[in-house]
Amino acid sequence: MTTKLPIHPKVPPPSLKQNSSLLYFTAGGLGAFMGAVATAPFDVVRTRLQSSVYTKEVSTPKKYFAFNSATLSTLRKIAFNEGISGLYSGIGANLFGIIPSRAIQFATYGKTKQFLTELNSGIESTGVHLGSAITAGFVTSTLTNPIWVVKTRVQLDHSNTHKSYWKCLKHIIKNESFFGLYKGISASYLGLTEISIQWVVYEHLKKNQKKSSSQKPSLLEYMSLAGLAKLIASFASYPHEVLRTRMRQKPTETTINNSKVFTVKYKSLSQSALLIFKEEGIPGLYGGLSAHLLRVVPNTAIMFMAFEFFLEKFSQIQN
Repeated sequence: MTTKLPIHPKVPPPSLKQNSSLLYFTAGGLGAFMGAVATAPFDVVRTRLQSSVYTKEVSTPKKYFAFNSATLSTLRKIAFNEGISGLYSGIGANLFGIIPSRAIQFATYGKTKQFLTELNSGIESTGVHLGSAITAGFVTSTLTNPIWVVKTRVQLDHSNTHKSYWKCLKHIIKNESFFGLYKGISASYLGLTEISIQWVVYEHLKKNQKKSSSQKPSLLEYMSLAGLAKLIASFASYPHEVLRTRMRQKPTETTINNSKVFTVKYKSLSQSALLIFKEEGIPGLYGGLSAHLLRVVPNTAIMFMAFEFFLEKFSQIQN
């Protein structure tokens, strides 16, 4: 008598689905590295143009939605006064922050999208993309804010007071407590708007591209889609970048009765927004927009292109 063994569904080998977090984390980190190195000088210029420390040195353009000479002027000024190294000021902290930051964001987005898609009967809707983007942005902002505070301080310090990121970190904790490392966190959470718009638009553009073509998008098409998504998101939510930079600036140091007193000008999100609007008007909320777009659009285009490339290659190796 022959006993028939029960037939079980074929168990597939470990795939992208099981290890999506690791693949997204690795591909996202590599993509972030490539994008950051290629656009580092514009990150320095953007930070300085957003900061009130430099608003007296470079006037805010009236046509704040247009590319302007302030960006090129600041580039030349930094290169002349500080050398080429000045254009890469804070690159160490930037890479130290951008790589884990984007890696965490891509990994969280990928895992959350997988989870929400399963809850939504396997359908990747706009709501799934939106929920995934908000979750990824919140987790990333919370975990990496201290790194960005240190990076901003180092980039704005052209007097070389903070000669290393470690000394800057210790200085902040000593004079402003541990919570000083979380300055600007409320503005970062406001930045979830930009992240959400970017991901939703990117997924929408990618979906439409796949519908119009039988072939998968090329690397150049990935770059174009990501760049366009970032451009739209940046225009829609740029003021939070300025608010975040102002809130991360170091306090003004004065001496009263032989004692150092630190005064914080930008204390909260609403107070900072009202103060900037009062002192500088609407253009103040768009300071550094040109440099920002010159950096983030190509940066995002390169990063997403590299992400899609490495994700595909790693998936092929794994399978």
